[in-house]
Amino acid sequence: MSHTQMLRGSLPLLAFGLILTFFSSFGQTFLLSLSVPAIESLLGISNTVFGSLYAVATLSSAFTLPWLGGRFDRMPIRRYTLMVLLGLIAGLLLLSSARHIIVVGIAFYGLRLFGQGLMSHTAISAMARYFEANRGKAIGTATLGHPIGEAPGSRCHTCYCEWLAAVKRVGMGNLCGLIQQSMRAKLKIGLIGLGIWGEKIARDLVKIGAELHVCDTSPNRRQLAFEMGAVAFSTDIFSLRSLDGLVIVSPTTTHYSILKQVLPWHIPVFVEKPVVASLEEAKALSPLVHDEVFVMHIWKYHRGIQVLGQIAQSQELGPVLGLRSTRANWTSPRRDVDSVWNLMPHDLSILIAIFGYLPEPEFAVVEQHPDMVRGMYAVLGKAPWAIIEVSNRYERKSREVRLHCQYGVAILKDEKADHLEIYRGDEHAEAREMKKEIRKFNPLPPLYAELEVFCSYISGEGEPPLSNYEEGLAVIQCIHQLNTIACP
Repeated sequence: MSHTQMLRGSLPLLAFGLILTFFSSFGQTFLLSLSVPAIESLLGISNTVFGSLYAVATLSSAFTLPWLGGRFDRMPIRRYTLMVLLGLIAGLLLLSSARHIIVVGIAFYGLRLFGQGLMSHTAISAMARYFEANRGKAIGTATLGHPIGEAPGSRCHTCYCEWLAAVKRVGMGNLCGLIQQSMRAKLKIGLIGLGIWGEKIARDLVKIGAELHVCDTSPNRRQLAFEMGAVAFSTDIFSLRSLDGLVIVSPTTTHYSILKQVLPWHIPVFVEKPVVASLEEAKALSPLVHDEVFVMHIWKYHRGIQVLGQIAQSQELGPVLGLRSTRANWTSPRRDVDSVWNLMPHDLSILIAIFGYLPEPEFAVVEQHPDMVRGMYAVLGKAPWAIIEVSNRYERKSREVRLHCQYGVAILKDEKADHLEIYRGDEHAEAREMKKEIRKFNPLPPLYAELEVFCSYISGEGEPPLSNYEEGLAVIQCIHQLNTIACP
C-alpha cells in the first residue's frame, strides 16, 4: 500500500499520532531550554543547580515510564490518552506558577514524563497496535510531529513567551499602545551617562522602542552602548541637542553643569534624583528651568506605593496616623554624594506619593564618619508623622514602608514584593485577633513605567511624568533642612 492510500484510509488515526508527537515538544529539552534563563533568574540559581535539577527530574521520569507506559496495554486508548494529556497540562500549570525550586523540579518531572515520554509512547504504541502491514510507514508518519515541533513549534513558543513577557511587563492595555507606537517614527532619546543605572535605563528605552543616542565622558563605553542597541555614541553633549528628549543619569555632582548646558535647548528633560548636589545649585538653575523638566522619582511609579496611597486617601483603614520608611544596606557604589543625598530623596518622594505633600522636618540625627555621612534618622510632621531611616551601615538590605492608620497597618515589605501585608485592628486589638491580609498588585518594574510615561508624554499621547522640577527642588530643600537640624 502506498503512502497516499494509507493516508486516505487512516487519516484520523495518523493525525492522532502526529498531534501527540507534536505536543510532546512541551516536555522536550529543546523547548524547555528556552525558559532556562527566566527560571534561573526567578529562583536565583546557577546553571549547575538547574542542570542537576533537570537531570534528577528526567531520570525520575525515566524510571516511572516502564510502569506507567505498560498501562497502555490494559487501558482503553481514549482513557489513557486523556490521562496523559491531563498530566501534561498539570505539569505546564505547575511550572507557570512555580516560585520554589522543589515545585519547579516536580513540574519538570511531570513534563518529562507525560510530555517527552508518554506522549511519544502513546503515539508510537497506537500506530503499532492498529497497523500491521504498514506499521513502519504509520510510525514514520506519526513521528513527523517531532521535527515539526522542533522547527516552527519552537519559534511559536518563543514568540508566545515574548508576548507573555510583554503583557506582564506593561499590561495588556499598554501593550496595544506600545505596538501602535512602534509602528510610528521612533522617538529620539538622548541618554547622558552609561554607568550602572544608565545601563538599566538604556535597556528599557530600547525595549520601549526609542531610538537611543548615548553620551558618556568615557570613550570606553562606546562598544557597550552599541551592544545595548544605541544608534549613536558621543562624548560631546551638544550632539544631543536636536533630539526629542534627554534622560540624565550621570553622577549627581555633574547634573548642575549638564543642566546649564541643555536647559536652553528647551527639549523635555528627565533627570535622575537628586536633581543637583546642593540647594545652592538648585536655586541657581531655577531661572533656566522650563515646564518640561522632570525628576526621576522612581518610587512614585511603584505599584505597592501607589496602593498605599490609595489606602491613605480613601481612609480604608481609618485616618492616617503616620508612616515609617526604612532604606538601608551595606555601603554604596555612589561616591559623589553621601548616603543621605543618595537615599533620602526616595523616601521623601514616597511621602509625597502617599500623603500628597512633604511634612515639615522636626528632628534629625546623622551617622557622621570622618569622611562622609553614612545615615540619617529623621522625623517629619506631627499629625500625620513620618519617621525615615536611611543608612549604608546595615549588614542586610532593607526596603520597608509601613502606613499606620487608626484601624490598621499596611506594609510594603520589600521593593520586589508583589503584595502588601495588611493587619486590621485599633489600639485595643489583641494579638490573638490579628489577621493578615495579602493584597496583591501587579509588580510592573517602576523604572520601565516611569520611562514609558516620559516617552508617551514626549510623543503627545500621555500625561507628563509625576515629578516636576518644583518637586525636585522641594525634596532638596527638605534634605537641606534635615541636615541643618542634624548639624546646626
